[in-house]
Amino acid sequence: MTVIFEKLSGFDKSFRVGNKYTDTSMWTEENDELNKWLHNGSKTIANAGGIRYQTYNKIDLTSYETKTIPPYMILMTAQINTEFDNPWKDNIDMDNRIIKFWGDAKYKAKKNVLDFRGNKKIFEIWRIKNKHPELYPPFLHFTKVNIGVVKFNGVCFLKQVDVRKFEDKLNPVENLLLILEILDINPVPVKWLLGRSLAKDVNDLKKINPQVFNNALQGNLKKLKAF
Repeated sequence: MTVIFEKLSGFDKSFRVGNKYTDTSMWTEENDELNKWLHNGSKTIANAGGIRYQTYNKIDLTSYETKTIPPYMILMTAQINTEFDNPWKDNIDMDNRIIKFWGDAKYKAKKNVLDFRGNKKIFEIWRIKNKHPELYPPFLHFTKVNIGVVKFNGVCFLKQVDVRKFEDKLNPVENLLLILEILDINPVPVKWLLGRSLAKDVNDLKKINPQVFNNALQGNLKKLKAF
């Protein structure tokens, strides 16, 4: 099936920092502004969980030691009770443009920090930061503010990953703590994200990226201005 890029639901859409969007968890729903917009003609992101991601349609990663790097990541912090409630609290510091986001480890006997799906993906990404920066993906952060409603906090650059200890129901647990800086890309065009997932070659990713993101890959981070 040939994907007609311009006919995708999210092609002419964008996410703007501070704005709220409808998240029905169903890409088939006409009013959905997350899963539907991010549907690239064959698939979209997962409809639940705090760590979600898309996959490449055409780029062949078999020559890389890590073959499942995603084109972009979606991080979700819930301000309301959900079935995925966590024993930790993320910190969204919009004044300083820094987000501290916890991985998805919880207490489970015989499981370690990288046995959890989201943490495993984060670690795969962190491992290639210096060796394969061309594959390093942007992170978009949202806050779930109500049932079916999310607020966009910005597109971020993953600056640091630490292993931290905490307690889950009095049981010691190790988890990943992500330090992200919010970049000066606002609004964020959805066609950039669609373009990354539909790219045919790794070398195309740099051409698709906003210059601010390419600069961040080279160590020159420009934080979000007033919004």
